Amino acid sequence: MKSTSLKAKEQGYIILPKTYLKKYFNTKIFRHGQLEDILKIILHVNYSDTVYTIKQKEILCHRGEAVRSYAQWGTFFGWTRQRTTRFINKLQQAGVIKILSTNKDLLHIRVIDYDVWMGREFIPKQPGQEQTEQTFREFWEKYHDTLCVKRRNIGRAQTEWMKLSEKDRQLATESIENFYYSIEDTRFIPQASTYLADKAFLNDFSY
Repeated sequence: MKSTSLKAKEQGYIILPKTYLKKYFNTKIFRHGQLEDILKIILHVNYSDTVYTIKQKEILCHRGEAVRSYAQWGTFFGWTRQRTTRFINKLQQAGVIKILSTNKDLLHIRVIDYDVWMGREFIPKQPGQEQTEQTFREFWEKYHDTLCVKRRNIGRAQTEWMKLSEKDRQLATESIENFYYSIEDTRFIPQASTYLADKAFLNDFSY
């Protein structure tokens, strides 16, 4: 059995940055004693990038993000759906989280500056970094939805994506369908990371 200290190292730590706490509670939208509720959100987001299969659809969920239903969050808090929804909206209003998408009952959120809560030094994002992350998401989803392959090796795919120029990233996404129709044997469809590393999007699809 793993020791408590070893488990803690694997799952990370939550640091409480005083400036963040003052900022959030000075907004006056949180009631006294609601810190525990905020920590429950932080505690239940991903510590590393993960792909979830929900209702036969695979969803990419990055570090610091969570994909859960309002009912699941309500269970964590012991609240009704209505109260849970109000609190989630409060968190976004205060800048604690960002709601990435909602689909019926499914909620995809990101904790703002998650790494700061984990005790890492804050490193401002480079210009265009958020856009790069968004275009990678679009590529990742389109590649797997079009080619119907398992979402694997996301870390390597992200590394290969960062090596590409902005023009090649755009071409990589735009060429996915042409690449699919050029494959002679669908038993040997490459993973997204291989597609990027081999720059298969530069193939001649005119035949």
